[in-house]
Amino acid sequence: MNVQDGAILFNAYGILTVVAVSWLVSRRHPQPFFWNWARGYGCNLALILTDFVAAAAHRPIPVTLVEIVICLTGAWFFFQTSRLLQGRSALERRLYPIVIAIVAVLSAGALYAGVPYTSVATLPLLSLSASTVWLGIVLTRAVKTAGGVGVQWLGIPLVISGLLPLTFPLSAGTPWSWAGYIASGLIHMQVGTGMIVFLLEENTARLRLEHDRLVEADQAKLMFLSTISHELRTPLTAISGNLELLASEIGGPLTPDQTSFVGWIRQGTRQLGALIESLLDTVQAEAGHLRVKREPFELNETVEQTLASLRALVAKGELTLTTDLPAVGVTVEADPLRVVQVLNNLVGNAIKFTKPGGRIHVAGKIEGDYVQIAVIDSGIGIPEHLISRIFEPFFQVDGSLARKQGGSGLGLAITKRLITMMGGDLLVNSRQGEGSRFTFTLPLAPVRGLADQAVPL
Repeated sequence: MNVQDGAILFNAYGILTVVAVSWLVSRRHPQPFFWNWARGYGCNLALILTDFVAAAAHRPIPVTLVEIVICLTGAWFFFQTSRLLQGRSALERRLYPIVIAIVAVLSAGALYAGVPYTSVATLPLLSLSASTVWLGIVLTRAVKTAGGVGVQWLGIPLVISGLLPLTFPLSAGTPWSWAGYIASGLIHMQVGTGMIVFLLEENTARLRLEHDRLVEADQAKLMFLSTISHELRTPLTAISGNLELLASEIGGPLTPDQTSFVGWIRQGTRQLGALIESLLDTVQAEAGHLRVKREPFELNETVEQTLASLRALVAKGELTLTTDLPAVGVTVEADPLRVVQVLNNLVGNAIKFTKPGGRIHVAGKIEGDYVQIAVIDSGIGIPEHLISRIFEPFFQVDGSLARKQGGSGLGLAITKRLITMMGGDLLVNSRQGEGSRFTFTLPLAPVRGLADQAVPL
């Protein structure tokens, strides 16, 4: 292989770099701009390889015609690339195909008339050169793609590589013709490297834009929830107060039906109040304003009092509630009100999702510096593929509008956050149709040197 052949292959390697990078870009971001770009440089690669074969075969007319067709096809794809990046007039879109057709006819006629190849190739190469230079000028004008990233710095090497084809006919057959091919290969490798940088910049811009949109949407959601929660709390307080007055019959005795109606309304207002509190807790947690206290208190007493307040719901659901707590009082360092909230959420869910005749068991034991409290039920359980999502805000295992059980999907998310903020952890084990086991831990108060006691769960 002589120097000329090596230079041609080096130019082909440079163009192959552009084609490969363009293909990768097209897979990541399939846009007409990238597809036409890759096809245009693919034609350039085919032109170089065909030219190599034609020169070795002393340029037979059929191979030379293939070269001309490839050259004009590449010019067409570069024209399409520029048009997609920067819209042009309808007249220009009509004229360009006509120009391509005229060049093709003139080139073929000149070739059959016996005009030397270096002269015949001038018009097709001029078309290819003009298309590439125009694309470089479009990019130099800081045209923005859909990702919002400027690629104008690719314009100058494209202009130079577009001008290089004009030197090939002039230098063909001279001892220095390899210089143009080597220069073209170097420039094309630079363009390929630039496309890699462009891909990285575009990905960064897209990610930044998506992040900003998500942050803005999240802030809007939190603002909406906060506003709605505060606006609902005031009238709900007034409704609850008047319902208490009605229930106490201060304004006069109620009929049995009226008493029943008031009871249903009171239950609805309590549920609505719990939802509002959950919304406010969620907003405060997302905003980083949720606070918990860390003070020592007697856990057994708190658990027993909380369960006592839920026994009416247990009886209504025809369930059995049992406990197995440490025999000796356990002092933990946490927020007593938040612990009550956690127990209400976990035991309330167990009541809600356990069928009549089922059982709920609350057990505890001391493990090292922590106490474990487990809420175990024989309810409907959770599908295995959904267990990882149950602590997401607003997530419902049964998300259909026809679901039998109500709820906002906030209870477990808030419970998980509260337990974590109090220095503990919340774990779940569940099997669909066999029940669930929610276990949370709380740190023992350091002021009490309680010995480890283990009570089987």
